[in-house]
Amino acid sequence: MGSVLMSCTKEIPNNNDDSPKDADLFYKPSPIANPKNDDEYFFNYRLAEFAPSTEPLINETFGTVPRFEEVGFWEHTSYTSHVVGFTTNLPTISIIEYGETAAYGHTTAQTESYFYQHLHYIKGLEPGKTYHYRFVAQDYDGVTISSSDHTFTVNQLTDDIIRIPDDMVGDAPYTLTQSNARYVLTQDLTVPTMAINIKAHNVELDLDGHTIIYDNVPSTVAGSGVYDEEATFGIRSGLWNFTNFKIFNGIIKQGVNGGAGVYGEGYNPLFLHHMGNTYNEVAGITVDYYGNNIGGMVTSNGHIHHNLVYDRGTAIDDRHAGIRAIKVGDGINNDVSFNSLRRFRNWGIGATGGKLEYNELYSDSFATNSFALGAGNNLTVKNNKIFGMGYNPLGIGWGSDLYVKDNFIYLRGFSPSMRFEEFGRKSAIAGMRITDGNVKNVLYEDNVIVLKPEDGCVGARGIWGFNGINNTNIVYRRNTIKVEAMPGNCNNPEDGARVGGDNIAPYYNNEVNYAIAAVTFSERAENTGDPIPDPVIFEDNHLIGNVNLVVVGEGYGICHSVWMYGTKLEKIEHDSEFFHPVRIGFWYWDTRNNRMVDNKLVNISEEDMTPFFFGGTGKMEISYGESKTVIIKGNNGTPLSNKSITLTTPEDGYTQTIKTDASGRLSFDLLTVRYYKFGNSQEHNGEKGERKRIDYSEYTFSCDGYQPLTVPIEQLKSANELTM
Repeated sequence: MGSVLMSCTKEIPNNNDDSPKDADLFYKPSPIANPKNDDEYFFNYRLAEFAPSTEPLINETFGTVPRFEEVGFWEHTSYTSHVVGFTTNLPTISIIEYGETAAYGHTTAQTESYFYQHLHYIKGLEPGKTYHYRFVAQDYDGVTISSSDHTFTVNQLTDDIIRIPDDMVGDAPYTLTQSNARYVLTQDLTVPTMAINIKAHNVELDLDGHTIIYDNVPSTVAGSGVYDEEATFGIRSGLWNFTNFKIFNGIIKQGVNGGAGVYGEGYNPLFLHHMGNTYNEVAGITVDYYGNNIGGMVTSNGHIHHNLVYDRGTAIDDRHAGIRAIKVGDGINNDVSFNSLRRFRNWGIGATGGKLEYNELYSDSFATNSFALGAGNNLTVKNNKIFGMGYNPLGIGWGSDLYVKDNFIYLRGFSPSMRFEEFGRKSAIAGMRITDGNVKNVLYEDNVIVLKPEDGCVGARGIWGFNGINNTNIVYRRNTIKVEAMPGNCNNPEDGARVGGDNIAPYYNNEVNYAIAAVTFSERAENTGDPIPDPVIFEDNHLIGNVNLVVVGEGYGICHSVWMYGTKLEKIEHDSEFFHPVRIGFWYWDTRNNRMVDNKLVNISEEDMTPFFFGGTGKMEISYGESKTVIIKGNNGTPLSNKSITLTTPEDGYTQTIKTDASGRLSFDLLTVRYYKFGNSQEHNGEKGERKRIDYSEYTFSCDGYQPLTVPIEQLKSANELTM
């Protein structure tokens, strides 16, 4: 028996000949006529609304021609089956052709829709025989690609492998009690309650491509049953201290009883919960469930890869529970990768420690704060593709010591069916969110976020951040964030994916809106008497939108010290009547020490950059300028190395103190314009509450032991050296 996970640069050449033979292997998925439930509505929505044709950034990011990716090929050989996982750069339908020769002659079932991550089961094989196979995929446009020929030899059962149910005593649930043993499932199982209970260490369980259908009669156990061995699960580990499992190659489905869990636990297809030190591997498993308040896989720490999740349920009693499709432990070496979550109702994957990479996630949110990736501390989050709609889908959460890179997030917001009573038939969407005042050492770079709010969407925030006095070293670099408010009525009766209801007017279509923006910083109110926090840094990001691009301070809260460098700000022309590149402040809360340096404007004039200040009594301010570096020398011509230099403007006494490097080089923000509003009733330099603009005329440079130097700003812009 063996599993192989590898880069497939040489294994999978892309043959884009689009031959009629290959193309004829496929049928084109079509919407479900008269969908009967939310799962079927979501199938239709996913098929139509997340296609590459709906958003140019999909093809700009991943290319226009389909190919098999150079990472993520995995295969596992069992005793009568073989399971294969692979990845395509664009969403495709796929099959595997297989047979005893390279002429093949057999195919697996086609994927039901277009996906990036693919998993196929080749079943009904003869032990000891060698088979050939290749995989074939087709994109939305009908372009077909195929891999090279692969071979594998089916494993043969040996006497040390324990067969289920053949070698077991009695009926299900079957209890696995032998540590350091290998077990294999030899037939499909349909069981009353639980199928398999693992009560041993270091167990390897191979489902050999078979299907388990559990939970077909009511359980005698009240509640979730987490602490009761008679409770209902598909596969579970025993109550205490059993560790280190490997589970491969099979399907686990919830049966007709449809039992309900508590806070995401109970009646799970796979439940390997453990409070201590364990490391599990789960791969090639499909879970399919629908019961109220239950998650899919509870895996504890481990390598969780190449799995499929179908959450067909809707009910969530407590949105604070964070019901997860895949729930991983709080370890340090978790590896959750190449999974395809084809629908989930609340959270997608929750993990701490390790990496979340190359996962594909589709959120159909039914409660507040439905994070696709609930990122925790000490994590690398890379190359995930996240799509979502519904009540409150969110892309990526927060944590300390977090690295978030090369993820693609695409969320749609509109008035859904009545899903959660907290806010009724509204939706709100956000790409990446920090809502905690103790976050440290976070880098978000090279991510792409696309949000499309429509009627009934009351908030669409690409980056939704928070900065407090305990937050440090938070950086956003080279991200593309597009928030495009869309016209139209979400209650079009011909659109089956959008359930009818009240016609909620477009929330973005008014002057006072602040909740539709590429970047929003809010969350807490820290006013005049509080310390100003360290700056959150933005470097070389691209913000695109038709409502707001940058909002600092809004109805959800306030924020200070947002510093943006080299930002490309681009206006979308349609539905842009109330467009504002920059909005500052809200109500009586303050927002201070904000700046934007080296802006790059597309379809936006300098006049447009005059910030919109919300009414109220708060102190609100933002400055614009350009980055500048000069060599500071003494009057003897010697560079002032490692000296603290204080820069002061005469108009308002603004100061910044910066240290030169060993060569006397001083790099600083040459702020040229400052906008401020100090409330309706507060005074600043004798002026009350109206928006004011200060154009700085000169800077004075001071250093202990040297004469101050005052330089006109126009001269300073072109200067390379200054002598004090």
